[in-house]
Amino acid sequence: MSELQAEVAFDLPLNRTYTYRWSGDLVPGVRVKAPFGKRQMEGVVVSVSPLEENPPVTLKFLDKVVDKEGILGPYSLDLAKWIGEFTLCTWGSALAAMVPSARREKSLDLEEEIESKPYDNFAKNVLGEALVYLRLAEDSIASIQKHVKSIEK
Repeated sequence: MSELQAEVAFDLPLNRTYTYRWSGDLVPGVRVKAPFGKRQMEGVVVSVSPLEENPPVTLKFLDKVVDKEGILGPYSLDLAKWIGEFTLCTWGSALAAMVPSARREKSLDLEEEIESKPYDNFAKNVLGEALVYLRLAEDSIASIQKHVKSIEK
């Protein structure tokens, strides 16, 4: 397992990324939890590269990879960067806004609860499929609500 360094963007009013270490697989577009000062924050990995042999500073390790696969692809990462450069928001804020509402913290708790229960594999698969449909429904409802609000104005 190779050591990697990851550039992570946080939803903060600071227009820069922060570099962390990770041992294992990691792809751009996944959400991670990382130490940030005295707290732990969630951010999005925007790039991954092999760890330099002698990095100029000691890099902290990421605490946890939240997503099993990238939820934001390369086009979304580029779009968020463009939004951060040409508007009054940061790259991290644009990325945070692009994360589907169903993939945010509350849904992760439900996923962890399913994994922690002593269900058999069939039940876990059924619950996992139901969770996918729940996430899609949440995204659809949010989208419909936005359209209704825009029509009402």
